[in-house]
Amino acid sequence: MIELLSEWFALFAAETGILGEIRQYQELGVLLLGILAFLLCFLGIRSYHFVIAVWMYIVVILLSCFLFRDKINWGAVVTFFSITGFVMAFLAYQWKLMGAVLTAALIAGVFAFLAGLPLFGVAVCVLLGGMATIRFPGPGVCLATSVFGGVILSELVPVSGGMLIAVYIFFIASGFFLQLFLAGKAGLLERKGIKKL
Repeated sequence: MIELLSEWFALFAAETGILGEIRQYQELGVLLLGILAFLLCFLGIRSYHFVIAVWMYIVVILLSCFLFRDKINWGAVVTFFSITGFVMAFLAYQWKLMGAVLTAALIAGVFAFLAGLPLFGVAVCVLLGGMATIRFPGPGVCLATSVFGGVILSELVPVSGGMLIAVYIFFIASGFFLQLFLAGKAGLLERKGIKKL
């Protein structure tokens, strides 16, 4: 998972022209990824807004680079995606149910992609993840974020073989049940509870 995220970030950095500048901060990136994974694994019901906001900002950057790269000068492109990206990220941060559905759907899609499913299989997993979260928003976000964060945390732990599977299970189960406990105390597991976030 970490290799895939690093590869995607390298493609993003190459597309936006920051690849040369970002190489010196590679170790800091692993630390930030670990912090994000911890937040998602254990506090995902509270931090999924942040993930959707960052995803929206990256989408705006990539679209801006793709659409305007050779048409206008680079300074105008950077200004456009900075302002538009922040506005879209702010709007995405405000999403409640839609943010929960997108989070679960995207995480389901990432794992379907990692499993080697064809594009149709990835699309089916995205739809199923989103539909399950529409029906059960609180538990859906808890499960999706604890699995995603738990897998990344597990890959940061220096173990291998059967012990790695035990670490996966530990992080995912403890993150999921902690999130369910905290969400239950806050009343977020009810159908309308997601609007309290």
